[in-house]
Amino acid sequence: MCLDVPPGGHCRAFAPTYEKLGQNFKSLEKKRGFHLGQVNCQAQGDLCNKHNIKFYPQLKLYGDGKEIEEYSGDRSYETIAQYIDSQSKRYIRSLDTNAARSDGVDQAAVSASDAAVNAEGTAEEVDETTLERYKSLGPVFVKFYAPCCKKLAPTWSQFAKRMKDKLRVVSVNCDDHKSLCTTEGVRGYPTLRMYNQGTHKEHTKGRSLEHMRAFAEKYLTPGEVHHLDGQQWDLVKRQHDVYFVVLQTFSSKSSDLLSFKTAAAPYLVTSAFYETHDPEIIDAATVDDLHGTVLAVFKDGTSQPTARLSLPASSEEINSFILAQRFPTVIELDSVNFDEVLQSPARALVVLVALKKSGRSTGELEKEVEELRKIAKAWYRGGRKFEQPVWFAWIDGERYKKWLKQNYGIKHTQLPAVVLADPASHQYYDTTLERSKLIFEGASIFSTLEGAYQHFLKPKTSDSTLEWGSRVSSEKQSQFEEQAD
Repeated sequence: MCLDVPPGGHCRAFAPTYEKLGQNFKSLEKKRGFHLGQVNCQAQGDLCNKHNIKFYPQLKLYGDGKEIEEYSGDRSYETIAQYIDSQSKRYIRSLDTNAARSDGVDQAAVSASDAAVNAEGTAEEVDETTLERYKSLGPVFVKFYAPCCKKLAPTWSQFAKRMKDKLRVVSVNCDDHKSLCTTEGVRGYPTLRMYNQGTHKEHTKGRSLEHMRAFAEKYLTPGEVHHLDGQQWDLVKRQHDVYFVVLQTFSSKSSDLLSFKTAAAPYLVTSAFYETHDPEIIDAATVDDLHGTVLAVFKDGTSQPTARLSLPASSEEINSFILAQRFPTVIELDSVNFDEVLQSPARALVVLVALKKSGRSTGELEKEVEELRKIAKAWYRGGRKFEQPVWFAWIDGERYKKWLKQNYGIKHTQLPAVVLADPASHQYYDTTLERSKLIFEGASIFSTLEGAYQHFLKPKTSDSTLEWGSRVSSEKQSQFEEQAD
């Protein structure tokens, strides 16, 4: 797309305006495929006659090699700049993106012998070989159990029957297949887990038939990278605390999106992903230097990305980016997300703040959570870049007072309280560089983070006996949940 003007000698009055437009809209060449060109009709009279140029300067808009219209508006810089902005947005939105959106990761072809999914409506007992084969063929819901866990068995059989012809439902006896359960990171019995497209999601809520059915159907459908335009954006902001967007410009390559989908496939089921070329979203995201393709993450309903990754990138870089950014700015830690936060493969450091949740005046808890969010945002803007991500979380300090006291020495009578936890190492920090007690205040938290980064602070050891899960538990609950009041 281009705006063309023939600059004859008598066009000198307009030349400074056109030159300024060319300089200020240079970035649109790569962002929106918009070019400003000019033709000297004294030197190329035949070309100007072909395009029916009858007066000078004459402005015409072209797209895809064809004339769209002749510009007839005011010749001021402001008016033409507005025209260029609106027309270039219209052009980029008119491009057919169906082909790019359809270039997804092909689903594995299922052979004729494996076409039937749970045809008998029963929960099949499987070993490591069979489980791996089923995982490669599509979604499979697994119960890892010990023979002593009998309470769920009747409901599990009913669930398998309900999922007949819809979903594979299998069971793994961890007494018979100890190495498999260890490899899969099973820490308690029974553990219920949905595998789909190379990733898995644990079911940690109610064990009723309807709870399991609702969970299974939610994660049964393969994840997708959805198209996003400006009209949908406000709705998406309200729907998701965190979502990822592949921002594309006119200079993006279709292979960028395709390679991203391949690398991100394990996460498409459990996180929200979109792709867009919409100028409104790209401009609002203040990605002024965007050329090519960028993976951006948006959090807490904001219009500006929290973090960005230029594409193409390696699978390892994409995976690390998603793992590090998949949570909102501030996480409420509870029994549902305990494993995802404190046992994450990202090995994140966690600024953990214990707050009093009940018996508060209206708005007091929300005010403290918002203060933690401000501290987190300030850290993300200018804090140290650790090798592992840094997450900010809060926890109900009264409900989980036993767990907090035994692991981190936090007393429920002294809330709010804060520690910097390193769960992967079973260590934590509760003092600042100044050797004062770490408190719920920005400067204090930043000092401890700096001290940990510089290795100036000696960590304390958390109680490793309070791991998530127990071999003797009949439900997948840890002492974290068992010690909740």
